[in-house]
Amino acid sequence: MGLSVPFMKPTTFPLVLVLIYFLWNSGDRMDGCCPTSNWERRHVLLDSSAVLRVRATSLANITDAVEFARRHKKQITLLGSGHSWSDVAQFSSGSGDARSSAEHEARTSHNNSGNSNNGSVVVCMRCYSGLVSIDEESKHVTVRSGTTLKRLIAILGDYNLALAVFPSINEQTIAGALATGTHATGVTHGNMASIVQAIEIVTADGTVRTASASVNPDLFHAATIGMGLAGIITTVTVQAVDTFNLHEEKVLITDDELYEDFDAIISGGEYVKFWLNQHAGRVHVYTSSRTTDTPRNNAIRAVSDFKMLVFRSLIYLMSLYPPSIPAGMTVLIHHLNAMPVGERVSAWHDVFNIPHFVVLHPEAEYAIPLPKAAAALRFIDDYIKREAIGVNFVREVRFVAADQFWMSNDYGTPTCHVTIMLYNQEEMFKKYMSEVGDGLLEMGARPHWGKMFNMTESKLKPLYPKWDEFVALKRRLDPDGMFCNSQARRVFSESRIC
Repeated sequence: MGLSVPFMKPTTFPLVLVLIYFLWNSGDRMDGCCPTSNWERRHVLLDSSAVLRVRATSLANITDAVEFARRHKKQITLLGSGHSWSDVAQFSSGSGDARSSAEHEARTSHNNSGNSNNGSVVVCMRCYSGLVSIDEESKHVTVRSGTTLKRLIAILGDYNLALAVFPSINEQTIAGALATGTHATGVTHGNMASIVQAIEIVTADGTVRTASASVNPDLFHAATIGMGLAGIITTVTVQAVDTFNLHEEKVLITDDELYEDFDAIISGGEYVKFWLNQHAGRVHVYTSSRTTDTPRNNAIRAVSDFKMLVFRSLIYLMSLYPPSIPAGMTVLIHHLNAMPVGERVSAWHDVFNIPHFVVLHPEAEYAIPLPKAAAALRFIDDYIKREAIGVNFVREVRFVAADQFWMSNDYGTPTCHVTIMLYNQEEMFKKYMSEVGDGLLEMGARPHWGKMFNMTESKLKPLYPKWDEFVALKRRLDPDGMFCNSQARRVFSESRIC
């Protein structure tokens, strides 16, 4: 006797997809300029216990907020778009009760015992956005730090400009993307910080400073990828390039073919990434290079969004019965061609950007020294098989050139960034993240600051040659630990810089 499952009938299945979509997107995550939670809704970023909530719209009210925090000995927590999976934008457990100040109308309420931010000053940067200046000869573009990458695309488009390095998601603010070491892919390209020419930053004493590779270079190399701990970045100057199209090719190969030709594949185009489909034994290889060809073979956005919704709905349903995942993923990838191959030509930002998708999963990412990349990927393969982990999404693999930013995942060495994720399997993910992370740590891997990890200072410090210099600069510029967040308290638990 068969089991009747009405919602799986062809006539009602689309309705289930729509229901799942709205469940995933329920609730407004923004309160004006301020995100109330991170985009996975794991961390509360805004509550009524903030002694002062500042929606930054001018340099003056940013410096006023810093002065208020300094006088009242309060810590500052910075919020951008709340894009990170980690607690880098979550309230720190600062000390002291809120003190009233009639001169600040933006103050909300006194601290309530037990609340997560314990009377922090919260500065929301997302409304401090827009173009400041552009030098059309050098192609140096300066924007306010709360400018989202999506808006930056539009600003650059007005001048027929582009960025040679751009991540998969465009909702984050530019300063937030830099603070966590956000990157794209390509063995010849660094992370987003590599295209930054200068920053303007307000430090704990209220001074507005400019920093670049030639002016205040230590501050530049510490603060650009600094998790918001060196001060409030107010403007960012990036090196733009003439706008360009990309020719993207997506091919499907086997795991064995990937490892046999690993070095040739990763250097096969200007931008290369992999999506590994564990249980299907298949790898989608994306290779993109600049071209003068005109756009072609681009899917209608609504159609691609719907296909993504179908795919993610199916893997969500699989997660309700994890033993179905290995067979289900094999059917989806290998037999149903759920992620079809092909080629297209499109504008740079259309190729770099992943179409809209709903975030329902925890995610971790590790930057592995490039010479150890293949071994690290095999280690993860073996771990998944040994522990019988039902991996119901891809492992994304990207490549980043070395840089000189002190707290960068890519400091001093080219890296392979490996992203791991599971849908709707919270406890299994904790085990997966922790045990894979420990194994990769032995290979010199560094965790992404904007994603989930549970490592503390004793394990992290040996991975960063400039750790002590970063701590010393933080103490010199911010002796009272004004700029802090929950992640910093854990990551610098022994240095105690906040």
